[in-house]
This record gives sequence, C-alpha cells and structure tokens, in this order.
Amino acid sequence: MTGKNYVFFFPYYNRNVEVAIEKALLGKNYVAEILPYAHILIGAVASRASRHNSPLRPDTIISIVKNAISYANTEEYCNTINAVIEIYSCESDNELGIATAVARAANCSFSARSGRSRNGYWDHGHTVRVIFAPNTTNYSLEVAEKRFACDNREALNTAALMVQLCQRLVDAPANLLDTTTLTEISAGHIDLLKSMGHDVSIEIISGEALREQGYGGLYGVGKAAEYPPHLVTLTYKPPNNTEPLERLALVGKGIIYDTGGLCLKSAAGMAGMKHDMGGAAAVLCGFLGLSRLLSSSPLSVTAVLCLAENAVGPLAQRRDDIVRLRSGVTVELNNTDAEGRLVLADGVYHATAPITITTNTTTSTNNNNNNNNNNNNNNNTNTNTNTTGVVNSHHPPDVLIDMATLTGAQRTATGAQHAAVYANNSAIETRLLEAGRSCGDLCFPVLFCPEFHAMEFGSSVADCRNSPASGTSAAVSCAAYFVGRNFHNSFNGMWAHIDLAGPVAQETATGFGVALLLQTFAASAFTPK
Repeated sequence: MTGKNYVFFFPYYNRNVEVAIEKALLGKNYVAEILPYAHILIGAVASRASRHNSPLRPDTIISIVKNAISYANTEEYCNTINAVIEIYSCESDNELGIATAVARAANCSFSARSGRSRNGYWDHGHTVRVIFAPNTTNYSLEVAEKRFACDNREALNTAALMVQLCQRLVDAPANLLDTTTLTEISAGHIDLLKSMGHDVSIEIISGEALREQGYGGLYGVGKAAEYPPHLVTLTYKPPNNTEPLERLALVGKGIIYDTGGLCLKSAAGMAGMKHDMGGAAAVLCGFLGLSRLLSSSPLSVTAVLCLAENAVGPLAQRRDDIVRLRSGVTVELNNTDAEGRLVLADGVYHATAPITITTNTTTSTNNNNNNNNNNNNNNNTNTNTNTTGVVNSHHPPDVLIDMATLTGAQRTATGAQHAAVYANNSAIETRLLEAGRSCGDLCFPVLFCPEFHAMEFGSSVADCRNSPASGTSAAVSCAAYFVGRNFHNSFNGMWAHIDLAGPVAQETATGFGVALLLQTFAASAFTPK
C-alpha cells in the first residue's frame, strides 16, 4: 500500500504518517510517531506478483506483522505503548488471505517456558485487531458508504483461530502431544461443535483393534511406540437432515514423531520430526473450520486422522517384513522410514469404503376385539418384535483430499513455499491451485502418470514394496501413487494428494493447509453478500 490516498483510511493522521507512507519500503515497516503512546508502523506490500505467487503477497504481510510485533516487544516501547496492536489493511478483494497471514505472524504459539504450562502452553503476546479498510482508493467517499470485501467477521475469526490452532498442534513436542492426547483434543472439539448445534460425530479405532480389523499399515507403523496408533474419523452432516449435494473426505497423515524406525534417521534428519503430523493437524483444523462455516451449504465432510509414532523398539517393523494393508494389498517393507504412505493407505481405504450401519427394528401389533354384548369381555393381543440387521450404506466421497508431510523430495520438486499437488483430475487440481493463490497456501502440480510410477514398486514376494527402486524418479509422485492404489474399488471420484513437507514449517509451524481447505470448499463464507 503506497501513495497519499491511503493516509485518509487511518484513524490517526498527521504529517508524520504521510511521510512514513512515502518512505515505506516493500516488506519493511517505517515508524511514524504521532503521540508518545501511539506509534504507527507503515508497511508496503507490492501490488504485483509472479503468476505462481499469491497477488496478496502474504509472505510480505507476515514479515511486516512480525516486524511490528517485534517492535512492540522491545524494551523501549513495551512498557509505554498500549498492548493492543491494530492492523489496518487497505484495498483487498480477499480478506481470508490477509486474515490468515496476520494470524500466522501474530500467533502466540506453543511455549513450554516457565509458567506457560499453567496456561495451556500459550506464549504471552499482544492482542491484535485487524481492521479492513474499504476496497477503494477514492478517499473523497465516506468509509461508511463502502462495503468491505468480506461481510462475515465470524468467518474470518474462525479461519484465524483454526490456523493458529494448527500451528500450536504442529509445534507441540511428541512427549506432550502423543496419539492419545491428540485424539482427546479432537473429541473435545467435537463436543464443542455439538454444543453449538452442529451435527458432528467421532469414531475411534486404536491399538489392537486396528490389527483385528485389518489396518495393518497404521498398526504396523505405530505398534512399537509407548502410545498406540489411532484411526480417528470425524463426520459433519448438513443441518436438518439435508441430503448432501457433494461428499468430501479428508485424510491426514499424523505421525506424531518420526525416528525413521529401524531405518533410523540421522541426528540432523530427525530434528523437527514433531512436524510430521502437519497433515493430520491441517485436516483436523480444516474440518473444524468447515463444520462452522458450512451451515447453509449441502456438503458433508468426513475427516480421517491416521495417528501413530514411528518409534524404535522390540516391536518395531523390520526391513523385509510383509504387511497386509486394509485394502488387501501386501507390502514388502524395504524402508521403514517410508511409513507415511502406509498409514495413509489405510486411511484412504477407510474414507472410501462402505459404511456399516447397525439397525434396530421394532414391530408392534395391537388386536382389540370388543364383544358388544359384554363390554367387559375384551380380547387384547400385543406383539412386539425386535429385529437387528446390518446395512451397508455406501456413499463414497465425490472428492477425496489427503494431506501429508510425505516426502523430503517435495522440497526439491516445488520448494519450501509451495505444496505439491498430485491429482487424478484436472478440475480438482485447478480448483486447489486457484484457491491456494487466493488464500496464500500456495500449491504446484506434479506429474500424474501411475502406469509409470507402478514400475518403481516391484516385489518378488508381495504385491509391492513401500519405497521406489529409484529415489530420483519422480519421488513425490511415486509416493502419492502408492497411497492412491489403496482406494476401495467402488471409489470413482476426484482425488488430490497434497504433500506439504516444505511449507508445513518455516522454523516454526505455519498452519499450512487450513486456509486452503476453507477457500476451496467454503469460499462463499468469505464472499461479499
């Protein structure tokens, strides 16, 4: 934002503000002191971006906001300036991208410093308010006459809240956020949504029950850990028993910590592996956001969280072990550090398989025969019949999205800012790419050619191996292919795999993926009324 026109949108104005606007450099703040207790920091954002970047330049917004918060935290000002930071945004058609960028930058993220545990491990921070100026540079018009680009403040609050929740979950260490704790957190949010009147539910399969029900991929990866693996299924149904026009399924990789298993990672390679549940965190928080925003949309949502810790111990899987996945595919393990695709394989099968529903039917018969000659002579017969049956209610999803920090190769393929998208359909690929550019969760497509990827997984003793023969042959696509071969055979919908290994964290967690899901499937919540 540059130029004199903008100064009239600020609540405080004097000559210093106008000078600051003229001197502000792109991506940097320039301070204008108007009163001893009120300082204005002017940050300029470029009005153009390359075609694979977001025109909002959320990366620049994040830098500006972090700088402003750092400024407010300096010893010189923290005791004299109001603890509330107000951010004024001028001229934008997409408030979601700005709101989530500010939320990421201003996040009071996970902190285990002394005293923080009593406050839910929240770090201390300033209150941040975001004010969206009208979408105009015509300062001769009154602000009250102009319409904001987004009329739903609660939608923006929801998006910001869910992005920050995702950040905190991803930044939490595994000794404080194990599979059981994350499951309990998910259940707590489901209870909260129910109390708000939303039709949501949760189903949990864990530990030995996974083995008994055939989820060999998830069970095998997590069986050596202190806390058992969990398959957590969250469902949202449209209100008033409305038949959904579209069924969405989300699946998230939730490896709480990844040591690599017996194919042990190096010390440097293991650092930061608490972030390996970033896909499940994005799916969980995206689901929670969608459940709040879809009140008027006939869309049903299922979210499957595949939670496990890839630990080392007596029960750890070995190279050469053969695992049977829930889909029936047998896998020869040639790399225990390629575990994410095993848990996702069980997850996508679960998301696309028939749903078994137990039904109870009660039949009542009442036969009254009255004798007209004797009213006391009544023949009453009551018959009650209870029948229990099982119905396969098969409603496969129309759209399936899985999200995972699946490969280190993703960073090489699409970089640290763009997630890789592997899609079986150009429509869902385009939809995700456009949503990413709009909200700031950037994506870029990778090769989809399963007939070639299949050649990399040959095994002489099983249906396939879990790691490709060549690590340089489209590794991102090969890993995604492995996941995609495990759908239930009745699934014929659109599928996109999102590998977010790079953008999941920039030193600390970014909350990547939440805004992408909200923009893709609940865009109307952020559209002008």
